[in-house]
Amino acid sequence: MTEDLPSVAQLADTLSRRIARSEPSLNRTAIRDALSNFLDWRQSVEVTLPAKAELTTYLAARITADGLAAAGTDFAYLQIAASRLWGAAETSHFATVLRDSRVTMKTPSMDEWGRADRAISRLPEAWQQPMRLHMELSRDGRRIAKRVERWSASHLAAVARALTAWKRFCDQSGLDKLPTGSAFEAFARSLNARTEDPASAASVAHYLSRIYTGFATVIFPGFSSDGCEFVLRDWRERGDREGTPTKTGSQLVSGTAIYDLGFDLMARARARRTRGVRAALDFRNGILLATGISLPQRARALSALEFERTLTLLDKKAIHVHIPGRFIKQPEGQKEAHPYDKVLSNADLSAALSEYALEDRPLFDDGKLLFPSFHAPTHGIGEAQIGRLAGDLTLQEFGVRISIHRFRDNVATEISETMPNGGRLAPAVLGHRDLATTQRHYDHSEGFQVAQEYGDYVDSRRSAPVDLLL
Repeated sequence: MTEDLPSVAQLADTLSRRIARSEPSLNRTAIRDALSNFLDWRQSVEVTLPAKAELTTYLAARITADGLAAAGTDFAYLQIAASRLWGAAETSHFATVLRDSRVTMKTPSMDEWGRADRAISRLPEAWQQPMRLHMELSRDGRRIAKRVERWSASHLAAVARALTAWKRFCDQSGLDKLPTGSAFEAFARSLNARTEDPASAASVAHYLSRIYTGFATVIFPGFSSDGCEFVLRDWRERGDREGTPTKTGSQLVSGTAIYDLGFDLMARARARRTRGVRAALDFRNGILLATGISLPQRARALSALEFERTLTLLDKKAIHVHIPGRFIKQPEGQKEAHPYDKVLSNADLSAALSEYALEDRPLFDDGKLLFPSFHAPTHGIGEAQIGRLAGDLTLQEFGVRISIHRFRDNVATEISETMPNGGRLAPAVLGHRDLATTQRHYDHSEGFQVAQEYGDYVDSRRSAPVDLLL
């Protein structure tokens, strides 16, 4: 006589008691009910790992019966139950099913030239035509005029935004829109004295430069004003004296600490008993921090990283990075000829990237972008979101918000202070052409001494020699 199989209720109760003993903080009643609901729907007490197709059908039925919110909550508890039965890695596909039910396809994001065109569309009609002509010539690669460089899409957008701010100020002040020295000075002071988010002297100088360039190069070619040039030069000198207020000494957390935080986040993801979207997000964010230090590039360049296209794992140590020039900050005419092409040697980062590609990256979508969006399948997070994420993560851990761009400062400072000939190596790591540029922007070393050589963090501690970044 064969032994009677346990009932659905008995199976659910057994698991509930086990969880109560080992993980009392979990809502064992919700977990028991979620498992019971699934087994009742399955009409079988056979406890076998469900495939993705079966889970998709089940969740759709629950959504029809109970609504998206209630069904999603129950399904999340079902994944917890399943992970205790079969393991976290084996049940990660539950997270994919739940994600697919909660997200919708996103309209393709606008490219950099589209964003420039949108910024131009906010200008007065008389300014739009010459700005769009300049944009088309810059994008097509044709020489605009003798000694006039093509503009990048980002510079075009910045000039258009500055001109929009200038027009608004002139309208409010009753001034003619053609710049004069006195009007320039009044505009500069208004930016510098704003009640909310006052612009630094350096930022004011950037605004003035873009406005003056927009008029002299595009809107009224040949325009010049000694008064405007004097005001612009004066604010530039103020900016040089004041420095950049966003680059404070408190932000000089070592590159080592940020890099280690990235690996800590990955470890936290592995430690989760359920390999769901929260674990995947932790792992992605850890990859972001570790890669941002190992590859000290701007957010735009990092946003272009994609497995098997711009990032290739050659072996257990070597990582080939090839970023097209359009994602690198350099003169427009040099973008196609000067991509970023390096081979990094970093065993730990290579292993982490391999694990991420196999286990966590697929929980977002079927694509290859290194930093995918959870809310928009097939899309990556943009450069702005990369910057916000880096700031949020470092603020939470170190008590200070550190931007991706500031990662470069910290890497350069640490290299300069801890490596033999570090002052000579830092410009090559950062992609600068000369030492003076590095010293002007990245010499924040006073009072910041690192206890170990930068090379230790990438070599001995994390198996990633810095010299292969060069």
